[in-house]
Amino acid sequence: MRGYFLAVIIIDHMGFFPSVFELFTGRGQLWASAAEGFIMISGLLVGYVYGPRMARNALQATAKLWRRAFLLYALTVLLTFLFVWWGNHSDIAHIKEGLWQQPALGEFLYKTLTMQYYYGWADFLPYYAIFMAWAPLALFACTRGYSWLVLLTSAAAYLVRGTSFEMAWQLLFVGMMVVGWHLLAIEAKVRELSPKTKRWLRGGLYTSAITLVVLSMFTIRLGEYMTHSYVGFTVLPHIVQSVFLWLDQFRAFMTPLIDKWTLEPMRLVTALVWFAALYVFVRSREARVNRMTWGFLRTLGEHSLAVYVTHAMVIFGLLLITSGERGILLNTLMNALVVTIVYLAATQWTALTRHTKRKVSAGLQRLQLSSEEMR
Repeated sequence: MRGYFLAVIIIDHMGFFPSVFELFTGRGQLWASAAEGFIMISGLLVGYVYGPRMARNALQATAKLWRRAFLLYALTVLLTFLFVWWGNHSDIAHIKEGLWQQPALGEFLYKTLTMQYYYGWADFLPYYAIFMAWAPLALFACTRGYSWLVLLTSAAAYLVRGTSFEMAWQLLFVGMMVVGWHLLAIEAKVRELSPKTKRWLRGGLYTSAITLVVLSMFTIRLGEYMTHSYVGFTVLPHIVQSVFLWLDQFRAFMTPLIDKWTLEPMRLVTALVWFAALYVFVRSREARVNRMTWGFLRTLGEHSLAVYVTHAMVIFGLLLITSGERGILLNTLMNALVVTIVYLAATQWTALTRHTKRKVSAGLQRLQLSSEEMR
């Protein structure tokens, strides 16, 4: 699932549309996106993996989570330095907005080091770092029987979020972290249900998810395109025009309810339903899904941080050298090529890093043995 979300994020960040892949990505413009899914699966895995460790040794688990948070912070700062330097020494006309071009170096350093400013396509790293930094406290409370308090606190923060992205999106991370801690117990309860009840629940979940996909596709993509971009709209039959006009009006009505930055209620509900449906589907077919994707998505998910960082650099470089209109075939080929390049680069980098760590560890062990022999 994490590999799938990453693949969608890469394609949406490229922005090479129209493409066959937009059937799976929605161009990131639907009522929810892969970004919400990525944050949720990350929170779920933190609760599932680190929860038992926190229950056994709170200090050790906290140290590991904080090391991860610091790594995310360091990458945020370093990538911002890289992309700002790169952008200021390149043709930036068609690259990401928000490039720092002010001469005030001190202000730039201060805002970057405090994560008030960040730049590039790895723009979720600072928020992920914040969530990971607070994760030990929430997870410790969960392991001591206060999951209800964690959820209540997270929901309260969401309700007073205002325009704060962190206060809004923490609900996804923290909520799924609590689910991850209780995941085995939840799955055990589901297995106790009768086959008929499970079929009804699964059918209801899938139906809800598909309905939300269709509605968002028709309103965001079809309704807007037909009424604002399609040149032959005025010659369509009146009843057809009325349908598309209604869809566009419905889109306008829904827009404030699906705001991404503040995670408005309808977007939150859509993200939860889509995530739950995908989880149930994949969880019951893990081996088959892995075979059908030749292990590609699984490998992307296993190297998620390397993939995310690599994609930011690849896309930045790609957009420096590409411009102009492209057809659907070329866009689709470019989407597939970039995802493959990111996949290969990230896996090779991870393999090199692990090999280096093993070599260093072996060297330290030999040094320790030599020291003991000398003594």
